[in-house]
Amino acid sequence: MATSGVYQVSVRPGWIEQIVLYVMIIADSGSGKSRLINMVKKPMNAVMDEKRARHDQTAGRQAFIAKEQMKSINKMRQGERNKLIKEMLGKDGRCDYNKLIQLTAEEAVEAHNAIEQVELARPDSRPSLFLSDGTSKGIQAALIQNHEYQAICEPEGGLPLKMVHDKGFDLDLLLKSYDGEEHQYVTSDGTACLKRPRLNILYGIQPGVAAKFFGCDRLNERGLTARFLPIFPGFQARQNIEEAVLHEDDHIIQHILTTCHDLKRDGVVRVMRLDEDAEYMVAEFERELEHWIADGFEHISPFINKLRGTACRLAAALHLWLNYQNPEKTPISAQTMACGIELARSLMPHVDYAYNQHGLQAHSTAIRLLEWIEKLPKNHFELRAALQDTGLKKSQALPALDVLEMHDIIRQIVTTNNSRICVVNSNLYSQQLNIVVTPQPAYGPSPHLASNSQPQNNPLSQPRMTVTDAMEWLASTLK
Repeated sequence: MATSGVYQVSVRPGWIEQIVLYVMIIADSGSGKSRLINMVKKPMNAVMDEKRARHDQTAGRQAFIAKEQMKSINKMRQGERNKLIKEMLGKDGRCDYNKLIQLTAEEAVEAHNAIEQVELARPDSRPSLFLSDGTSKGIQAALIQNHEYQAICEPEGGLPLKMVHDKGFDLDLLLKSYDGEEHQYVTSDGTACLKRPRLNILYGIQPGVAAKFFGCDRLNERGLTARFLPIFPGFQARQNIEEAVLHEDDHIIQHILTTCHDLKRDGVVRVMRLDEDAEYMVAEFERELEHWIADGFEHISPFINKLRGTACRLAAALHLWLNYQNPEKTPISAQTMACGIELARSLMPHVDYAYNQHGLQAHSTAIRLLEWIEKLPKNHFELRAALQDTGLKKSQALPALDVLEMHDIIRQIVTTNNSRICVVNSNLYSQQLNIVVTPQPAYGPSPHLASNSQPQNNPLSQPRMTVTDAMEWLASTLK
């Protein structure tokens, strides 16, 4: 977010990635999403508050100058008008219509000049980084006013639901802003164009909303859901965040934002590149991803196809963080690329859970079944009754019942006619229950990639870096 869309990474000729990410933190209410997102925004809000205060002082001076200019223009106009009126009336008091026409024309010129002076004196729009209006028109307006870059960072934003339910929402705007591509849109005056729109998005949402978003066929068909990175931190996400570490490096984030926010005004794109070893690692990661699809992850192939770019974007962001004084001076190293790749790998179980029929969708349906179970007068029920009362399909209910059983809420007994009788845990009515999303550990490289096929000097031929290794290395580098 602090990069303000100024930088991009050139992976190889013809392959450019923006430093843009769409992220969704998915957790139950009370799990610390708001605290996390507010912690992310805090150092950037401090910079933007200072910029807005400075802007307001400048804007006040500009408004005063514009007002004084208008006084002078009006005074001049009044003097010229009186002179022309005297000339038109003449000594006999009769009107010269030719001069009347001339007066109207000169007034038009004066009006044009006056408008031009006001336009020159008009102050720039107030500096803005974070956008709160989640409508497509609101996003367009904010991009236009802020040099085609904005960030959306909200703990409980309504944008995902708007995309699901509002069929008039301009999905192309988000698709184009992910890659910084030209976007044309219709206005009341015709067609307008954003040359290089860029958005960074960080949302905290509850599992039920996420289930609707990732289960929306329209969004899946357009490829929009594949651009969002789902992250399930589990219950009490605040325990997974080291606030002291983030605040220790506030000055880095603030330096990047201060520099990039000023640079974006000139419209020049800054390009970062990879060193030779980092390029090789990306090529090997691409091979690995191809095998993942063949090894049973075809249901998330749209996301896997974008994971190579995600790894490069993450590595570029880390490189910018580590070399914030002059990120273009040195290329992205193999070590930084290894971190980006490992962080991208660590997303796989989260994405699998988001799309798997026994994952996020089953979790959402399980909550719906829980609400029905709590109203039952007895401690058991048949599958048939659950389907009839809730309106669920069998294909929806069975994975949800498995989730409830996994959390010791029910026990399922399969009958002879392949139906099910479910016995409810007696503790259900005496304690508050929370279904916690806990994806499995990160997936490793595909077994198809034999180590003897890789050069000895390639980092991938060494023991694989884990997420913990990556974060420890980053922390040691920043000390």
